[in-house]
Amino acid sequence: MRTHLMAAVAAIFGAVVAHTAQSQGDEARRSTDEAWELRSMPRPSTVRVATFGQTVLAADLLWVRVVLRFASMYESPSRSDAFWIRQMTRTVVALDPSWRTAYFYGGSMLRIVGDIEASDQIFAQARETSELSEDPFFPFALAINAWLHHDDPELASRYLSEAAELPGAPKWYRAAAVGIVDKDLGRRAGIELVRRQLEQEEDEKARQFLEDKLSRLLHEEYSEQLTEALAPGEAVPVGTEVVVEGLPPDPLGGHWIVGADRTIKSNVAEQQAAEQALHDSRHMLTRPKHSAP
Repeated sequence: MRTHLMAAVAAIFGAVVAHTAQSQGDEARRSTDEAWELRSMPRPSTVRVATFGQTVLAADLLWVRVVLRFASMYESPSRSDAFWIRQMTRTVVALDPSWRTAYFYGGSMLRIVGDIEASDQIFAQARETSELSEDPFFPFALAINAWLHHDDPELASRYLSEAAELPGAPKWYRAAAVGIVDKDLGRRAGIELVRRQLEQEEDEKARQFLEDKLSRLLHEEYSEQLTEALAPGEAVPVGTEVVVEGLPPDPLGGHWIVGADRTIKSNVAEQQAAEQALHDSRHMLTRPKHSAP
């Protein structure tokens, strides 16, 4: 028992020293480039040796550091912040490969800071561990990333189908997996998928992203239905506001108009499309600095 106690004390002491050193280096790291971040990241193999076998305890202590760093940079994460979260999460799950919390929240944190590739890797790693291989959350999380961030409905459908086969998976996973790749059902399945994700999501920034995505999907759905139902004639000027009793509210917060493409759409969407077209035109006319004369 004495040996285990001494090892635990040594592990705690080592972690405290590492934590103190890293805290003192935070200010210096903010003024340096990402190469310094790479050099200062703890490697899993090194940390494993330094813990004298107390890897689970070390994972717990490092995870506290990850959560504190994420909380401090949540509002405006930099590239180095995202990189730090990525590397530290990888270290934590390497130290404690069966710890669901680190995968669950680590992958979600990385999604929130915009590192979707690392988020995919953490969720996929959880899916491949023997202790978590039958947890439906992880293939579901990969499906969310594939559909929302990679614009790959077929991959999302495969992950949802996989999740649907696992114990405890919600019944709607299977219907969503079929509908999301169907031309006629895809948008509606996507709306249902986002709504379900919103029910589970607690993070405010992630909820805002999902709410924006839901608004745009609803706009596309309503726009298509209204265009078919109202069918504006050529005589109706572009930009004319559409006022019809029982018209659904514009999900984007504006009002319905006749768009330049003769469809019924939000004036907000029309303005955004015009701004994007202007941006694309300017980009085509602007010669890259590295191009030859």
